[in-house]
Amino acid sequence: MDIRYLDLEVVFGLEFSSGSEMTDAVFDVFQNVNLPVNTWPYLREFVSNMMGRMGWEPYTLPAIKRGTESASRPANKGKKGPTPTSGRGRRKAKAE
Repeated sequence: MDIRYLDLEVVFGLEFSSGSEMTDAVFDVFQNVNLPVNTWPYLREFVSNMMGRMGWEPYTLPAIKRGTESASRPANKGKKGPTPTSGRGRRKAKAE
């Protein structure tokens, strides 16, 4: 039985511009191809960084490589997901 240690929800605000008219056809390609490839690295960094800040072993999400087989292979092969460390790297929150 797998145990869920964490649910992480992230919302990014993004703004893109184009010199070309944004038709439904152009947006469909952008939304399904370019947008995931351009924004995924920020999510990967956020997840890894937050895991480390919580004192857990950093977890790296797999890279997205459209059109290649490696998109489906996990970066942390053999790991079932993030788990707490034994306390190393933990930081106390500062009161403001």
